[in-house]
Parts: sequence; structure tokens; C-alpha cells
Amino acid sequence: MESHSINPNRFLRDWIGNSIVILPIAAVVCFVALAPFAIFYGFTLDEVITHPMMGWFMAIALLIVPGMVVGYTVGDRQENLIAHHLRWSLRGWTRWSIIGGLVGGFLVVAKTLFLDSLNSHQFFLMANMPIYVLCLSIAQWQVLRQVAREASLWILGNVVGGIVFSGVLFLNQPDANHSAYIWILLGLWGLATLAQGAITGIIILWLYDRPISEWNDEDAEAVPVYIEIRSRSNRER
Repeated sequence: MESHSINPNRFLRDWIGNSIVILPIAAVVCFVALAPFAIFYGFTLDEVITHPMMGWFMAIALLIVPGMVVGYTVGDRQENLIAHHLRWSLRGWTRWSIIGGLVGGFLVVAKTLFLDSLNSHQFFLMANMPIYVLCLSIAQWQVLRQVAREASLWILGNVVGGIVFSGVLFLNQPDANHSAYIWILLGLWGLATLAQGAITGIIILWLYDRPISEWNDEDAEAVPVYIEIRSRSNRER
């Protein structure tokens, strides 16, 4: 795309490493963001009980804040990694990530709250990550489609990565009585996020090599050709 050289292996390594740690970081940020609402709820519990509107206020906060926070955290880190390693400026990436995270988080939290009877089903829980990354990647696609060809593969790759993540994490649950239960869960988490990060990282590199601005043979048919015809008498003047 540009004259500078890049190191795909280094980018992929940092992208995968970021994928492993970004969700725990986002969880901490989300906890901090929700803390004022929790404190407010604790001080106004009697008001919440007697005034349903207060309860709706807390429900709305729970529906929109987590998704926005995760979307911002993920989008900001991704944009910085892409700009640092690839020198690829994706303007609006973080903003669209917040929007996609808001929609995805709203759907996941709403599904959990209002379809509570289904939460015990494993496949119902497995749908959370694919739903969230679907909304997130559709929003990010709004940026990618302006700079890369076949940008829709970003959506497909994220959904596949989300399914792989859920499959590794939920279909390999160890016995809760196992002495190393926590360590096994952490290992599964690392493996799931590693696989998800590898899929999305490879797709970003693939899209990086297919910018819209590059010349390709298909563009030749769309290029106008101007032919100037002059008579001999005009040339002799």
C-alpha cells in the first residue's frame, strides 16, 4: 500500500496478544464506568422501589454502558495497533466501534435479562459473543469498505472468530470439582481468544493488501480515454 515496510508477524503477534488481554481490561473499565450508577442505585434504593422510572433508568444504564465501554476499549486498541504497525489510518474506527458495541451490548444484555428462562441452555450462552462481534464488525465495516476491497470479509471473519471463541470456551468446560478448575478455565480463555485474534488479525492483513486506491485490471475498463483529432492544416499552422 505504501513505500514503508511492515512486519506481518510482529503485527499478528501484538494483535493476538491484544485480543487475549483486551476483554479483561474492558471488564475493569466497564466496572469503573458502572460504579457511579451502582452507588447511585444504593443511595436511592427506596426511590427505585417506589418510583418505577428510577428502575428503568438503571436498566437503561445496564443496557448501554457495558457495550459502549467494551466497544471503545476494543476499537481504540485496534486502531492504535493498525496505525502503529501498518501505518494505516482508519479514521472513525473507534467511533464506529462504540456505536457497534452499543448495539451489540444492548442485544446481549437484553437477551440475558428478558429471556432469562433460556440462560441455562449452553448454546443460548454461546450466542453472546457472535452476536456482539457481529454488531461490532458491521459498524467497523463502515470504515473498512471505504479503504479496502472485499471489506465484508471482516464481518464474516469476526463472526467465525466469535463462534470459535464460544465453542472452545463453552464446549470444553471442565468438572467444577477439579482441583485445577480455575487454571483450566484460564487456559481455555487464552486458547479461545488466541484463536479469535488469529482469525481477525489475518483478515486485517489480507484487507491491508487490497486497498481500493490500488490500480487493478478491472479499473482499466472504467478509465475514460480522450482522443484529440486534428486536421493536417491545423498542425501546419
